[in-house]
Amino acid sequence: MTKRMLFFPLVLLFGFLITGCELTQSDPEQVLVPLPVLDDGVVAEAILVPADFLVLRFALPGRVTEVNVEEGEEVEAGQVLARLDNTEAIEVQLLAANLAVMEAEHKLAELERMRLDQDALDLGQAALDLAKGQQRAARRALEDLKLKAPFAGQVVRIDIKEGSYTSPAEMAMVMADLSVWQLETIDLNENEVVNISAGDAVEIVFDALPGFIFTGEVESISEYYLERFGNVTYVVRINIAEKDERLRWGMIAEVRFPD
Repeated sequence: MTKRMLFFPLVLLFGFLITGCELTQSDPEQVLVPLPVLDDGVVAEAILVPADFLVLRFALPGRVTEVNVEEGEEVEAGQVLARLDNTEAIEVQLLAANLAVMEAEHKLAELERMRLDQDALDLGQAALDLAKGQQRAARRALEDLKLKAPFAGQVVRIDIKEGSYTSPAEMAMVMADLSVWQLETIDLNENEVVNISAGDAVEIVFDALPGFIFTGEVESISEYYLERFGNVTYVVRINIAEKDERLRWGMIAEVRFPD
């Protein structure tokens, strides 16, 4: 092999080495410097709920004969919202119970007047107690045919109609006091909730109102845990300082708990 033939491969090898060194060198202007992580506090997702709401059900099964309200209607505490159809039969039971109480009272009075022994008086008293128990049960059953408002508020949902059959297992109506709103967090885990306390101030942004920042305060933290997507979570209830007519039950918000 000639010297010329040996020289050419050496030149190529030297060129590759030089090129490889250049490729592995770092450009000082392109070095990525880790940025510090800013801790802006805990951020959680929450759902808007009325401060006071309740699902209403009849205590007895039966056919609905009256629905006295409409969805969205404001009602007073104790107002009769709907009624079942068993009124006549239970009124007959109540009448019979009233008569039984009167008879038992009269019989016990006779026993006392005759000055009989204590055993006879005890039997008379037991008969009176039994009759009064049946009387109370009939009165309670008559009241259970009525669906009453437990507090003043708004009927936000009605799931029954006149002529339909319902039972204690079925929802009849939903009532709520929409004058006061609260948020309930749904994703605060065990590592985050330890940094939150009742009375903490928070900032709130609703998905439906992204340009508005609401303020609030932590009212309470649940003692019991929930499992959500495999994580242990806790419900934090938050009072909202501002009132806004655009707020609706079920709206989702981002809540920021500052350090």
